[in-house]
Amino acid sequence: MKKFMRQDVHKKKRLKKVWRKARGSDSKVGHGLKGYRRKPGVGFKTEKKKRGTVKGLKIVYVNNLNGIKKVDKEKEIAVIGHIGMRKKAEIAGECLKSGISVLNVKDINKFLKDVEEGIKKRKESKKKKDEEKSRKVKEKEKKGEKKEGLAEKVEEEEKKKGEKKEKDKILTKREV
Repeated sequence: MKKFMRQDVHKKKRLKKVWRKARGSDSKVGHGLKGYRRKPGVGFKTEKKKRGTVKGLKIVYVNNLNGIKKVDKEKEIAVIGHIGMRKKAEIAGECLKSGISVLNVKDINKFLKDVEEGIKKRKESKKKKDEEKSRKVKEKEKKGEKKEGLAEKVEEEEKKKGEKKEKDKILTKREV
């Protein structure tokens, strides 16, 4: 397969060696003049047998464990779809057992270890958060009990003040 590169890619470092259509009205590549880069066109298509394959294997998208059963390991290569990490790990493990190669996971063993470690870390952090929440709730309950005790004391003091005022009124009435 011929590699097509962008116009003037050799002149500037910041340009990537990826094809971009030449768009200037004065562009020699855009007009397809002799001595300038070739543009991709109809004649550069790959052979029908090779289209949609990787290393001669047909690509099969897998989204669940049932999809693995349909994959022929001699003729097809699996690509795990956009799913969660746990299911992706389950599918990768099944592929490892059945000997199916997976295109979008470089090293399956390392991937499985990383997923297990990540799950353990998340469980530990969740436990810590739950413990901290329960500790805070207990502290609030203790503070609430203390506040209730203070509130009762304040009410008793107010009652005593009220009783004292009533006694003073009665005493002042007798004197007059």
